Amino acid sequence: MPDPSAAKTVYRFGLFEADARTGELRKQGRPLRLRGRPFDILLLLLERAGDVISRDELRQQLWPADTFVDFDHGLNSAMNRLREALGDSAENPRFIETLPRRGYRFVAPIHVVQTGSAVGAPAVGTAPSARPPVSLPEPAPLPATEPDVATRLPIVPWIVVSRPSRIVLLLAFSALAVAVVFATLYLRIVRTPAPGTTKMTLAVLPFENLSTDADQDFFSDGFTEEMIAELGKLDPDHLGVIARTTTRLYKNAKKSIGQIRQELGVDYVLEGSIRRAGSRIRITAQLVQATDMTNLWAERYDRDVSDVLAIQSEVAMKIAHSLTLALKRPRAEKGRSPTYAPAHAGLADCYRLLGAPGWEVEQPADLLRKAKDGAERALALDPQSSEAHGVLSMVKLDYDWDLIGSEREVLEAIRLNPSSVQAHQYYSSTLTTMGRLDEAIREARIAMDLDPLSAIAGTSLAIRYWYAGRIDEATAVFRKTLETNPEFGVAHWGLAQCYRAKGDARQQIEELRRAVALSGNSAYMRAHLAYGYATAGNRAQAESIRRELDLESRDHYTSPYHGALIAAGLGDRDAMMASLERALADRSGWMVFLQVEPEFEAVRQAPEFQRLLARVKPLL
Repeated sequence: MPDPSAAKTVYRFGLFEADARTGELRKQGRPLRLRGRPFDILLLLLERAGDVISRDELRQQLWPADTFVDFDHGLNSAMNRLREALGDSAENPRFIETLPRRGYRFVAPIHVVQTGSAVGAPAVGTAPSARPPVSLPEPAPLPATEPDVATRLPIVPWIVVSRPSRIVLLLAFSALAVAVVFATLYLRIVRTPAPGTTKMTLAVLPFENLSTDADQDFFSDGFTEEMIAELGKLDPDHLGVIARTTTRLYKNAKKSIGQIRQELGVDYVLEGSIRRAGSRIRITAQLVQATDMTNLWAERYDRDVSDVLAIQSEVAMKIAHSLTLALKRPRAEKGRSPTYAPAHAGLADCYRLLGAPGWEVEQPADLLRKAKDGAERALALDPQSSEAHGVLSMVKLDYDWDLIGSEREVLEAIRLNPSSVQAHQYYSSTLTTMGRLDEAIREARIAMDLDPLSAIAGTSLAIRYWYAGRIDEATAVFRKTLETNPEFGVAHWGLAQCYRAKGDARQQIEELRRAVALSGNSAYMRAHLAYGYATAGNRAQAESIRRELDLESRDHYTSPYHGALIAAGLGDRDAMMASLERALADRSGWMVFLQVEPEFEAVRQAPEFQRLLARVKPLL
């Protein structure tokens, strides 16, 4: 038995922490019931992260020769319990990958913490034996490559949560993750609080368990706690989220929103209920403005438990949209009127972002028309609004397909406010579609200089380098951005593009899978992952993701551009053109980028592609 005074190892990965000293697996500080061989398997995989460990080796190390059990059944059972605890799956592994007829491999990034018996600060590092996670499954073996720099994830503060039904909570919480990523990205781009604006507060009331089974309280309570924890990070300078220890007192309290507002002094209340019966689940949620007790948003979803993924982007985007609109809405107690131009500009930018390339949560034509109306209304009220000119420039680019008009508006935005980071970023985007790549880099550099610690500014600059074919410079900026913002999914996506340009398929897939996880399983990132699989020769995985997105499109809007991207990777030109035709009909902003998108370089000169580009014309 190891000497208890010797240094022991703790492995941290994602939201989990495996402690070799205590034999515990914890999720956000909460111990999980994982003991015995499932935990032993996990430790062995963590100790040799990146290595393939065969079933025979697991037998030799963990099943003594004098143990009379059905080894295959025992190992399969232990692996299933381990994956259930981690919320992982063999089909789409985030942590443990199965290699048919070879064994298992731990593929996620880890932190290694050495702790001794004496009290002291832990030493944090990366496992010396750990190689980068390898994501390409058989039968498309590729040569292994060693990274220049070990990829590390941050050690996040642990949050105590209830232990609900693991699988369903994972799916539901992934919806929340998308919401937080979206809302955080939006707020960092457009957050412009008015002078004197006080901090707004939000109370997340305990989600009510309407199931007949009282055990489902674990699910409801866990979902509420996860939501409080994540929304608390949304915009702490301007939005305060009441602590769980306070709001849990309102469970079954039967108090009105008015009473809660009087007692807590909150501006907004998020409440909801969860009902599960057999394989069916119903989730309801509503965001209420406490001052006048009006609903900002409410929705109900009825699905099979297995279909929870189908509602995640719907729930997430609508919650995020309502929260961001609420944060941008002028406060009535400040005496502002409906003629307040920044409110219209902020609302316009919400619609613009929701309909922008990479988001497109609904048909972009509908969202971008609303954005255009809002921006024009703001300018009618205040022609000197830099923000409104900036939003209108993006609408002219993404919806009108009017590159000249877009440049005119964004130059006016910069003239009115030369220090506007987002205006310079907008101009960089417009210049990219015009093929003026050196100028695009210049504008992105100005934005970076104005906000040097911004993940968005850094990623924007790196993307401009990538479009210009300056791959080494793009790689350097993406890596620098990830040093300070390791969980910024778009930067991982960009780094993947650089690896593909360098011919490093393994690292490309690794970074794309990180981007998918960090984006909350967004359709856009999954489409790029499918493209990566296709170009690396793994058509089966690419086709699997394509089918997955096709199924989701039956329940909610999915951008046709995603299908075009995957088809381009698979070399399916007919399907690619059909998808691009639908994107054209939807007025997708991707159409103005087709001239410069590297993924379509191989088909750009094809007659049918050129005929399509000729139809991308400004609205009259």
